[in-house]
Amino acid sequence: MRKWAWIAFWVLGLTWGSSFMLIRISVQEINPFELVFIRVGIAAAGLLALARFQNIAIPSERRVLIPLLLIGIGNPALPFLLISWGETVIHSSTASILQSTTSLFTLVIAHFFFEDERMSPQRVGGMTLGFIGVVILFSSNVDGGRVLLDSLLGQLAVVGASLSYAVTVTYSKIQLKGKGVKPLAVATVSMISATVIMGIATFAAPLLGGPSPVWLTDVSTGAAASAIVLGVFNTLFAYAIFYFVIGSLGAARASMVTYVVPVVGLILGIVFLGEPFTANLFWGAVLIMAGIGFVNIPERFNIFSRARREAVVK
Repeated sequence: MRKWAWIAFWVLGLTWGSSFMLIRISVQEINPFELVFIRVGIAAAGLLALARFQNIAIPSERRVLIPLLLIGIGNPALPFLLISWGETVIHSSTASILQSTTSLFTLVIAHFFFEDERMSPQRVGGMTLGFIGVVILFSSNVDGGRVLLDSLLGQLAVVGASLSYAVTVTYSKIQLKGKGVKPLAVATVSMISATVIMGIATFAAPLLGGPSPVWLTDVSTGAAASAIVLGVFNTLFAYAIFYFVIGSLGAARASMVTYVVPVVGLILGIVFLGEPFTANLFWGAVLIMAGIGFVNIPERFNIFSRARREAVVK
């Protein structure tokens, strides 16, 4: 079983990492509202069927249902939308690196809400490295003293998605603690919530001067296939795989997939979409990944923490 769990882990990393490439392909012809609606709609239907098959009850109590509906907005509806819109103006490789900052934002927010998640010199150092990497990526939006506004806004949108993920993770941990809600039930209700929200947004957008939805038969095969694959494999199947990995390897090991996803997204964007591999992208990625790695070093392996403990003992 453990062997299959590690295989699933790498499949999950490859699947989620490919999301950025698929989004970039899709948003060339499908507007972000509709793309997210298709994605979460497919996932919601599949997760509901899976929950029924496993006899997992869908919460109906108001004290549980309202938080789950809000979680659906903060994760996945809003971040999916922000990333999709961002990728209309920035490369998928850049988006994959910026989205990995979720774990850094989570550290900052968790510091204020959980006693066992307080900041330490190690975490501050890692966060500093990560955010320097973000600044380096943002610096690519300045060309000869001129700010490339569209690109800057696209990058800010992806960072906003990371912040939304981080806030929602913290919110869900607080609101659902001790309520006995199964992870699959959380995913199912939040995905249904996201589907309703994005359905309304998709068809209301034209009334407010926004883009109109299109039939998938009216776009290229590549764009239509990418949208469907995003819903079926990168959302529905990926969520199911993620919960299997958590159950088999534990949450800590499952969270290590955050190291795999941006690397996969970076490579796929460069190899298959011909995106440029610039110095800003390289150093930004290195510092962000180094920061994430540094804050997750177990204390027993941290030479700074060990030296501090030895100094106290002496």
